[in-house]
Amino acid sequence: MVELDGVHVRRAPAGDDSEQIYWRVEVSPVDGVVKRTVQRGAGPATLADWPGDDTSWEPEAVIWPAWSPSLDPEADRRTTPLRGAREHWGALGDRLRESAKWMSTVLGAALALLLGTSPLGELGEKPLNARAVVWGLLGLAMLLCTMFLLLQVMQPRAVSFEDVQRSGRGPLARWRSVVETQQDLYLPDGVNDLNGLRNAIIVEESTLAALACAVQRASEAESQAAEADDEAAEDNHDAVRATRRRADLEQARRTRTARLRDLRAAVDEVAAIGEFYWLRRRGQYACYAGASFAAVGIACIVAALTALHG
Repeated sequence: MVELDGVHVRRAPAGDDSEQIYWRVEVSPVDGVVKRTVQRGAGPATLADWPGDDTSWEPEAVIWPAWSPSLDPEADRRTTPLRGAREHWGALGDRLRESAKWMSTVLGAALALLLGTSPLGELGEKPLNARAVVWGLLGLAMLLCTMFLLLQVMQPRAVSFEDVQRSGRGPLARWRSVVETQQDLYLPDGVNDLNGLRNAIIVEESTLAALACAVQRASEAESQAAEADDEAAEDNHDAVRATRRRADLEQARRTRTARLRDLRAAVDEVAAIGEFYWLRRRGQYACYAGASFAAVGIACIVAALTALHG
C-alpha cells in the first residue's frame, strides 16, 4: 500500500517573531481520521515534536473530523464580538475624522477673518519691529502645530498586526491587553494570545500544503489500484481504502481552509481596531492640544498686529 502521508517543511518566524525557525507538519489519514504532527527547530536537523503552549495555542493532533465556524453557510451574516467592535470603532473613527475636518474649517475661517481686517492692509506701510516679528512667528508656529495634529487625525498612520503584537505601551498595548484578557470573545477558538494566533496561521498554512501533497498521493494510489487487474482482490481493497482516505483528506483540507480563513479574519480585525485605538489617541491630542495651540496662535497674531500698530 502506498504511503499517503503528506509533509511540508518551511522556514518562518516563531509566533513571537523573535527569530526564523523551521517548521515541519505531517498529516496522516488513519482509520477515518486525519492526524497531524507538528515539529519545529532552529534547523532541519534539530526538528522536534512541538505540542504547542497551553497558555498561547496548542495545535490539534486530529484535524479531521473537525469543525470551523466558517463552514456555517450563515457565518458571513453573523456578527462576532470582534467584528462588532470593528464596526463600532470604525463609526467612531469616521466621527473623529469629520470633527477634525470641521475644526480645520473653523480655524481657516477664523484666520481668514483675522487676516482680512483693515489693519493688516497697512502692513506694507508700517515698519516691522522685533516684538511684532516674535509674536507673529510664535503665532504661526502654534497654528502649524494645530494643523499637524489635525492631519494626524484626517490621515492616520496604518497599523499592522505586528504593531499590535509587539506593542509595549500606549493605545496599541491597551488594545492588545483587551484582546488577550478576553480571548474567548475576540480570538478564534483555542487561541489565547496574539503570539498563538500567529503560530496557528503558520501551522495551518503548512498543514494545507501537507494535505495537498497527501491528496495527490491518495489520488495516484487510487488510480494505480483502479488500473490493476479486477481479479486482484488486494488491489481492489487498496483502491477502496485509497478512495476513502482521499475523501477524508479532502474533507480535512476543506476544514483547515475554513479554519485559516477564521484566523486571518481575526488578524485583519485586530489590526483594524488597533488603528482605531491609535486614531482615538490622536483625536484626543487634536481636540485638547490642537484647540489650545489654535487659541494661543490666534492670540499671538493679534498681539503681533497690536505691536505693529502700537
